[in-house]
Amino acid sequence: MGFDYLPDYSELHDRYEAEKQRELDKMPKCSYCNKPITEEHLYDFGGEIICESCLNDNYRKCTISYIEE
Repeated sequence: MGFDYLPDYSELHDRYEAEKQRELDKMPKCSYCNKPITEEHLYDFGGEIICESCLNDNYRKCTISYIEE
């Protein structure tokens, strides 16, 4: 029992990475970090597409700092 062909795992990996990159290139990009948004949801403010991470980093504020004294 011999093997006539053993797959070149480097070639298989390169093909997998290329296909993964093609899929990522189709995804919407965040207006802040310019990374593909792969999550199920994104935020669209008047055409500005924002990922959840950037939304939290740039817009999430602590309520206590807005309480009037």
